[in-house]
Amino acid sequence: MTRPIAVLAVAAALAGPAAPVSAHDWYTGFSHPLTGEPCCNVDDCKPVASDAVRSTPKGWMVVETGEIVPYREALRSEDRDFHLCRKGGWKEQRFPGPLVCLFAPPMAF
Repeated sequence: MTRPIAVLAVAAALAGPAAPVSAHDWYTGFSHPLTGEPCCNVDDCKPVASDAVRSTPKGWMVVETGEIVPYREALRSEDRDFHLCRKGGWKEQRFPGPLVCLFAPPMAF
């Protein structure tokens, strides 16, 4: 009886810890409404502070860069936050990559 338990314990140890499921796995599967370019995955998308995006007559403006996303091109966020998705992700970049998708909170629609 102890041998099967030992085998299971070794197998579990070799498998390593289970990868935590991110609350933002919902980015995967979304794409830009006009270009069809995938928004990508968790590494390319992240939530941003509500004051990092501002409403303008032409659309949503990313305050830091001045990028404008027309309202018709914004996607509905799965939570109450703004999220930006950039080519090349956010890690180890001196300057942010091009904006691919902007998710706006449901109250913004």
